[in-house]
Amino acid sequence: MHQRLGIFRNIKDAHFQITNECNLACIYCSAYKQKEPIQSMPFEIAQKYIDLIFENSCSPDIGLLFYGGEALLQKLSWFEDVTKYATEQAKKYSKNLHFLMQSNIALPLNNETLAFLKKNQIVTGTSLDGPSKIHNLTRGNFSLVMKNIQKLKEIGCFGGVICTINEFNYDKTDQILEFFEEKDINWVALNTVYSIGRGYNLVPLDEDVIFLVYKSIYDYTEKTKGKRVIEGNMAERLIKYIYPPNFTDFKETLMCNYPFCGGGITIIICDMGGDLYPCGCSNMTNDFRLGNIHNISEDIYMKNVRRFHTKNEFYYEECQYCDAVRICNFSCTGFQAIDKSTAKSECIATKMLFSYLKKKKIGILKEIVQNLKTGREEYDWHIKSLSKGDV
Repeated sequence: MHQRLGIFRNIKDAHFQITNECNLACIYCSAYKQKEPIQSMPFEIAQKYIDLIFENSCSPDIGLLFYGGEALLQKLSWFEDVTKYATEQAKKYSKNLHFLMQSNIALPLNNETLAFLKKNQIVTGTSLDGPSKIHNLTRGNFSLVMKNIQKLKEIGCFGGVICTINEFNYDKTDQILEFFEEKDINWVALNTVYSIGRGYNLVPLDEDVIFLVYKSIYDYTEKTKGKRVIEGNMAERLIKYIYPPNFTDFKETLMCNYPFCGGGITIIICDMGGDLYPCGCSNMTNDFRLGNIHNISEDIYMKNVRRFHTKNEFYYEECQYCDAVRICNFSCTGFQAIDKSTAKSECIATKMLFSYLKKKKIGILKEIVQNLKTGREEYDWHIKSLSKGDV
């Protein structure tokens, strides 16, 4: 009889780093090993990884996310084999299964690829740093990306946008949000750049710059009453401002923007060679390597999960007693292991945002939050419906 591995019992999101090959060279890319040999995940590794998740997870819902490098540089036949096998396993273990992908979509999407994405309802998110003049400074291929966003919308597989806030666009946040509104891109995440990977030598954004971004996002949200473009991070902050999390919430909510994310607990990634890490932000160092799909020690796995989630003295001495903790995103656990400066600046900027929000009328904030909650619920329903093929 198969003996379950308890370390995977709560996994509900399994991420596949299916290749380290990429068609772009973004200045802030978090990838470190730019000169390593190009690798793609063999089907056998994907198969073994899927077996581990479905045989051991107690979650009724499993999400499989593909990313790279650039995910769509992997062969279509590989995707067909993997999605077919995963679907069979989901049926065998009575799991609800949905597929997601993160792609730069800066390459042609032919009819065969689009048909596959539609058939399997693979919800695909992308990166877009703003209008063409802004985006092309850091990523390039703006026209192709916009064309492909439209194609994904037409087949019902567009999942939203990540916009990386960096030295080239931080002072244009309002312009970026208005651009997204104009293009009917209504769910976005504006993430602060960290000096890691390819961007290791970038000068970190300071707290005044980061607060300027936060303020611009809030001002846009107030202007639109939370009814147009929803910036996910600000939505989370404002909801927590009106409905402050308690100690139990902070302890038990395992997700980004909370003290303890789900890395290694509810989320896990497998790279091209079968190595396991807590999340896609943690595989820049072997410090957080949890094992390999062919050789798993539960003791080593748990030791490194604990290491990944260990908080420093600052958290216990200050964070828990800070008024702004209710809207804090606590920075990315993986990223701040390498770039502590940006994490510190985000902390100070969050305190500045909290002071800014305290000057706002509570009635206005409550109206905004109600609209944001409605918008987020509609978005979550839409994504779930897409992945089930209901829309």
